[in-house]
Amino acid sequence: MKGKKGFLLLILFIMCTLGINAETKPTGKEILNQIAGTSALNGSGSALIKLKTINRKGQEKQQALQIYRIETSSEEKQLIEFIAPNDVKGTKFLSLKNTSNNQEEMWLYLPALKRERRIAGHMTQDNFMGTDFTFEEISGSYKDNYLATRLADEKIGSRSCYVLELQPKDKTSQYKMVKMWIWQEEVLPLKIEFYNKEGKLWKELLAENIEKQSNGIYLPLKISMLNKLAETATIIIVEENSAKEPKEDYFTMQYLRR
Repeated sequence: MKGKKGFLLLILFIMCTLGINAETKPTGKEILNQIAGTSALNGSGSALIKLKTINRKGQEKQQALQIYRIETSSEEKQLIEFIAPNDVKGTKFLSLKNTSNNQEEMWLYLPALKRERRIAGHMTQDNFMGTDFTFEEISGSYKDNYLATRLADEKIGSRSCYVLELQPKDKTSQYKMVKMWIWQEEVLPLKIEFYNKEGKLWKELLAENIEKQSNGIYLPLKISMLNKLAETATIIIVEENSAKEPKEDYFTMQYLRR
């Protein structure tokens, strides 16, 4: 009887241990679904952004942008408005996504033409306004467009990270593979590598100067996209941000055309 009791306790211990391991080792898909976001603004709120582009010769160009965002369980709305310099002032980018069916609309308004144009599906991989980001990357959506495989965990500095290998669902994607390092504690991407069809490292995104905001969300106040092949870079610096939910008016075609 004593032996049976010891055996049952051993089984219980093993079952508990397996249960703990299952809870602490989520799959790649589960991690990708939990990611808070990969843009300069996660959740709902607004931010004033300084955007700096650097060409191959090291020449810099600076622009100022205002971002507005609303995120709920069923939708994601984002408006980016250029406010300086004068040659791009008034340019607006609007993205509206229904997360329940993964349907997304993207619109770009160009004040010089005084009209908006819709960003069709094949155009989402084009560069956004001369930066090293694509329209798809600016919208910050990965979970609906990639299949995730979990690799061995690694560290970036003192932060323990999940590492994911992402394969694009769309075979026409310009990427063969994307590799992502996610801070485990906050489920926030710290580094993303983009590989071209030949398997060469094309671009690298780094999230830095991470600070906790008043709403409890951690945000990177500096995001760098480094184009390893073109030897160019785009740097986003968050100068001001607010967790206050923006007005719904910002996410309309009427506001886009103002």
